[in-house]
Amino acid sequence: MDLDSLILRTAFRHRIKESDSAAGQLRFQEIVEQKVGSEEFGSAIGRLLSAGLIYDPVRLPPGALQCHWCLEPTPEGVDAVHAMTSDPC
Repeated sequence: MDLDSLILRTAFRHRIKESDSAAGQLRFQEIVEQKVGSEEFGSAIGRLLSAGLIYDPVRLPPGALQCHWCLEPTPEGVDAVHAMTSDPC
């Protein structure tokens, strides 16, 4: 499975909310039990974001004093996960 698909499926199945992208990447690696380079991870996040499959992971919630890093699929991302996991038979 390619990294983009793995990230999207993980975002669909797990809530990842961390203080920054490095902590988010570490949490992702813990979940999938696989090491991923920072550059490779960042590129995959950028591709998924550009494709509209995940929300911008850097967020400033109302009333918050600092940003958080969240991995969450958009409705289009959810549809893409369903298409990946549906049985064609």
